[in-house]
Amino acid sequence: MKDGAQGMETAVDRTIFREAMSRLGAAVCVVTSNGPAGRCGTTVTAVSSVTDTPATLLVCLNRTARAKAVIRENGLLCVNVLTHDHVGLAGHFAGQTGVLSESRLDGIDHGVLATGAPVLEGALVSFDCRVQNVMESGTHSIFLVQVAKPYLFVFELLGQPHPQIPAAELDGPVDVADRQSDMADLCNLRFHAFLRSLLWRCRSFIGTVRRRDIPAEG
Repeated sequence: MKDGAQGMETAVDRTIFREAMSRLGAAVCVVTSNGPAGRCGTTVTAVSSVTDTPATLLVCLNRTARAKAVIRENGLLCVNVLTHDHVGLAGHFAGQTGVLSESRLDGIDHGVLATGAPVLEGALVSFDCRVQNVMESGTHSIFLVQVAKPYLFVFELLGQPHPQIPAAELDGPVDVADRQSDMADLCNLRFHAFLRSLLWRCRSFIGTVRRRDIPAEG
């Protein structure tokens, strides 16, 4: 195999590439949407920040997945970042329970954000987004989405969760519990700051759920 200016003579084996990528640490997310094209939810691992001005994320979805067409037509989505306690939820939204994407939110605790996108209760961080651009590459569609508002799920020191709080409301002191004065430190968090914190919190999840354990949605 040659590289450099002359290019590559042979393509990388798909199985080897997927095995190699399974060793790249990444958060596991559930992407949800609701609108004229209907409601859907699907598990994804290819989510990344692009820029903070304006706040933009990159989300990759399989081109054959029904959720891809629904999200594109709705023009909005919510990226729900899961925790290590959500292994079953990740499998459910990946289709492992046999439920179609349009019905996966049934029976799952969730709310509705400003765009109309469903938000999962208990997600570590949720990003309410509008689709700005879609590009096609190989088997996947690349969505560039602008964040309307990020929602941070706040935990007490004893590990008990509080409801999601819009990050915009973290400009002043956050009194989520009398014994949790340390949460005031969250007031100065910005987009990239809590993304870095997010990556740290998800390390324990990475060892449990790997890319190769989450099948692509058909």
